[in-house]
Amino acid sequence: MRHVLISLMLVFSTSLLASENGFECQKPKDDGTWWIPAEKFTKEEAEEAISELSALVKQGSAGRDFIEVENYLTMLRGYLYQDFLKTYKAEFNETDEQLQQEFCKFLQTKAFYHH
Repeated sequence: MRHVLISLMLVFSTSLLASENGFECQKPKDDGTWWIPAEKFTKEEAEEAISELSALVKQGSAGRDFIEVENYLTMLRGYLYQDFLKTYKAEFNETDEQLQQEFCKFLQTKAFYHH
């Protein structure tokens, strides 16, 4: 019986995406897509995305693919979702349920590397 419970917990835990804000979202079902895990959306990644976008604006896009823009914007969105959720939790000592649901939907439908 204990082995069954442990197995169920392992299966269930791998079907969730953990967030640094303490909630979990269902993992996308499409394994062929290059999904970005929630923990990848860090401030450092967002700053790098801003830097790359800034370079595109200042220096032009010669030799670059437009699809890169989507990847940079995805990294910014993911980080900002987590930052807004973290700030709300710190300010009100509760989770913004609507924004949490939006972030989970983002992770399940839009948080992937375009190629």
